[in-house]
Amino acid sequence: MTADRDITLDTSVGVSWIALVCVLVIIGGSLVAVHALWPDTFFDVAVWVVVAEVIGLLAAVFIRQARRRRRVQRSGREAIGVVESSEPWLRQGQEGSEDTIGAVVTVVFADHEGRMRRTIQSIEGSLSVGQRVVLRYLPDRIDHRDGVVLVSTRTVS
Repeated sequence: MTADRDITLDTSVGVSWIALVCVLVIIGGSLVAVHALWPDTFFDVAVWVVVAEVIGLLAAVFIRQARRRRRVQRSGREAIGVVESSEPWLRQGQEGSEDTIGAVVTVVFADHEGRMRRTIQSIEGSLSVGQRVVLRYLPDRIDHRDGVVLVSTRTVS
């Protein structure tokens, strides 16, 4: 008997130092431009410019991630992997919301050429070491984290 369940990927955004510096440079440049154009109302306009830029950048990141995942799920090759390691994490919810429990899992699988590959993914929920996992991957992006998506679990009893 086979029992499957979908795997929900962790969609939180990790920010690298380079990305953070780029965002700060963009915000700094826009503040200089706002001050040059509207020196009398600098503070009011500057706040709205910064808020709009941050919202726009976050939306762009989430849209890009969702498009990549959709492309992998739609066009990727299917493979079966085995969970090699699983490290749990807990993200505390803000007041009144639930905590999120997840895991960073390492999955080992064979690609279309028979080479053993590893992928590290952050997921919501948990997987056990040794558990079989269905995944999809793009051969041209197999070495990139966004080129592999965990899809579901398969346990055989």
